[in-house]
Amino acid sequence: MELKELTGLLDIPLNKLDNILQKKGFKKYQPPNPSAPLSMIRSHGDSILQFFTVDSTKKRIYETTSANEFRSLQEEIRNAGFFSPKEDATNIQSLVYQKQVITIETATRTEDSITYYILITSRKDLPKKKEMAFAEDLLQTDSHEYLSEMFGRSNVKTDIFYYDENDSSRCSVIFPNTNLEAIFIWKDEINLRHIDFIVIGGSLRPAQNDVLAAQSFNLWRSQQGPYCGMSLQDLERLNREPIRFFNWNTESAGYLTPKNEGQIDFKKLGLVLNCMNCGFIKVSQDPVLDSATAIEEMQKVYITTLIIIPDK
Repeated sequence: MELKELTGLLDIPLNKLDNILQKKGFKKYQPPNPSAPLSMIRSHGDSILQFFTVDSTKKRIYETTSANEFRSLQEEIRNAGFFSPKEDATNIQSLVYQKQVITIETATRTEDSITYYILITSRKDLPKKKEMAFAEDLLQTDSHEYLSEMFGRSNVKTDIFYYDENDSSRCSVIFPNTNLEAIFIWKDEINLRHIDFIVIGGSLRPAQNDVLAAQSFNLWRSQQGPYCGMSLQDLERLNREPIRFFNWNTESAGYLTPKNEGQIDFKKLGLVLNCMNCGFIKVSQDPVLDSATAIEEMQKVYITTLIIIPDK
């Protein structure tokens, strides 16, 4: 099996894939997981077995017992310009390769003293740019490579996101230093994929006590309605319930407290608030404020950051 042949199978519809594979000498067989949509096997000589299966997520899984074939495929992958953040000097370790909309994951398993070399291929169907209307639409581009393919490599960079001075994570930033900037925090920060959350209007290096930061005019807005710069009054009106957040004299200043309720689904959307005049007026010293109290005290509170959270 060659790389071009392997990735070409991603273009074949599932209902035609078995016919294509049969022409290549594969035969259907009963796999350990009977729920797999397609499972086929081919023997090559007396000692080499090759398996091709499709899992429930439509990923194509190719397994071979030939170490030489596996090394040859890895060399083809590297020569084709696929990106992998890890060195693959051993030629048999688990790696992730990405190029444009194609991802190839490699692994090995051993069963009955036989080593199986595995390549899992998948293709991402990216939306059209005109379909990216809301901040939540960014959740569809769930790797750095997909972001580069969607928005152009010159508009995407890697960086470090600091939760505090002692805790940080690798991240990707689209349209840095513009009103379309968005920061992607990855669950898999080694391979820069699988979104943990997206920060809109925030900073890579947030200052702990900077509660009077300048208002952000980021153009991304949530499909639920909130946007950077929205006033607390408008936010409360949108939510139809009071908003509770930590006071400006606490370590979590401006962050929402747990279990806020109302029309906004706070499990999918986090918010960070800021205040334009709280350094100059009398403010309650309670550790937690609600929107009614803040408005009564004439606090000019607004949204400074949206945090977009994917479904669990």
